[in-house]
Amino acid sequence: MFHVSTKPPSGESYELYASIFASESSPVELHQFSTFSALFTLLLVLIAFASLSMTLLGDVKKKSLVSYLSNSIIASISVALVAARSSADEYATNPNIYELTPSTFNKVVYRSNYTTIVKFYAPWCGYCQRLKPIYEKLGKLINQDTQYSINVASVNCENEENKPLCSSMRIQSYPTLLIFRPPKYELDETKAKKSKRYQSQQHANEVYNGERTVKDLSKFLISRMKNYVQKFHNLNSDDLEPWFGQEGTRPKLLLVTQKRTINPLLKSLAIDFLERVDIGMVSKDDSGNRTFEIGKEDVVLPGVEGSALFYYDSEGKKFVKYDRTEKLDDKTKITQWIIDVTKVNPIEGPLSKKGAKFEQYRTGKKSKKSTTSSELKKIQQEETTRKVKSKSQKVKSEDKSKPEVKSKPEKATAKTLAHDEL
Repeated sequence: MFHVSTKPPSGESYELYASIFASESSPVELHQFSTFSALFTLLLVLIAFASLSMTLLGDVKKKSLVSYLSNSIIASISVALVAARSSADEYATNPNIYELTPSTFNKVVYRSNYTTIVKFYAPWCGYCQRLKPIYEKLGKLINQDTQYSINVASVNCENEENKPLCSSMRIQSYPTLLIFRPPKYELDETKAKKSKRYQSQQHANEVYNGERTVKDLSKFLISRMKNYVQKFHNLNSDDLEPWFGQEGTRPKLLLVTQKRTINPLLKSLAIDFLERVDIGMVSKDDSGNRTFEIGKEDVVLPGVEGSALFYYDSEGKKFVKYDRTEKLDDKTKITQWIIDVTKVNPIEGPLSKKGAKFEQYRTGKKSKKSTTSSELKKIQQEETTRKVKSKSQKVKSEDKSKPEVKSKPEKATAKTLAHDEL
């Protein structure tokens, strides 16, 4: 059996992570459909029994052929509906969890650099039903709150179409949780990955045998994310200047932070822009400016308090700081900023073409393009508002006759707490 390590992977402190996500993240809103579904199923059973009783008892006395046949038909339909509902897909209407078939399984799991957890289940299984609310909360946490490079999916093994898939995965009990980890991406394998030869044997899978809680599941999934972030020991590292000075290479982003471990959100950004944008991280000991010699020219990296994300503009020979939000915790806004400054689109994630296609697999809706455009419009509006507010604050600060007005700190909400900060 696979042994689950209790040691935290590289990333944030799991004590903090656990307190944030297990208790502070906004709770999952379970479908009202579930209660209605149970009541409706019970009603169908009662109708079936009533119809059978009338068929076997009442019609014997009345000897009415029409009544006998009608009650038999009602009973048969009711039983059929009960049977159909017992084999229905549990997550078909859940916007945060993929309900996979053999065709979408290959696309979502095997043609992605995301780590994927798949729940193999049977609708009639009591243990599967007990896990359902936890799994729904995990899906919401990963897909909406943190937006990590992780897919949460499921396969209904009672569906005839899926039985060969479940058999090939050697599913012997329900529910079985399998973690699929993509291979380490190598640049010389680009053509292979873009072709149809990018198949399942390149992915490793393992059975999850740990505690089935949101905290433990999310912790384990984060530990299985691939890392493509270039880490530098400090700002004096010998390989930092050459990294910026490489000619004809991809755009460069650098996170300057006091932290020593690579954040899962930064890993997710590196996966989304894999082979298109290089992302590095360096730990700093002070907040002063630092001068680098890049391409025989001196380029100043501005000093900052806390953490800051910079884009190196190789043409303008300068560093551009991320300023869309005060905190580095919104993956969508950071992704849009990267697109704007680098003029490069991600290969995965919510703002990519693949992300739009995957949205269709997850929700069954075609119109991710409209959702993305509205999301971009919202970001642009917020950016305009931010610039106007910044200009207004600058004017106020220059007016010494007016007392300084301190803005009240924003109250931490469940959603902002659920976001991981770089």
